[in-house]
Amino acid sequence: MPRPKLQEVNLLTTLTFLNSYTGLEDFGNHWLNMHSMHVAHPQQKELDEILKKEIAYEALSSGNPFKKGVDSANVFVHINRATGKVYVKSVQDLLDNMDRIGGLSGISRLHFNNQRQDEIWQRINNILTQVHATKIHVAMNIIY
Repeated sequence: MPRPKLQEVNLLTTLTFLNSYTGLEDFGNHWLNMHSMHVAHPQQKELDEILKKEIAYEALSSGNPFKKGVDSANVFVHINRATGKVYVKSVQDLLDNMDRIGGLSGISRLHFNNQRQDEIWQRINNILTQVHATKIHVAMNIIY
């Protein structure tokens, strides 16, 4: 089964985008707080699913959501050069059936070290540095 690698997604960029998205204001802040406190939160699963879907969308079709003048792809095409088989799905179909998109399961297990610091800005900087270094490697399971 072919497993093409899609775009690598920077977690900080995605959280920043979602944080400013209409209807999801402060999403990134809330998600970061949940994943920095190391305590189960009732909304965590729901917010993790929103983040997974956005990361999948960026990896499949758009890349960095802050780029200007980019046309997002609405179709995913994979050609198996060895067999000549072609796999074509709309991005919407893939996002509706996320089971074929790999690399997202670890998002729910992400935890950031929230060390006590003398100054609050040092604490925030430490968490943001960890988040900025987090890259999500997304791949696709192709079944013809």
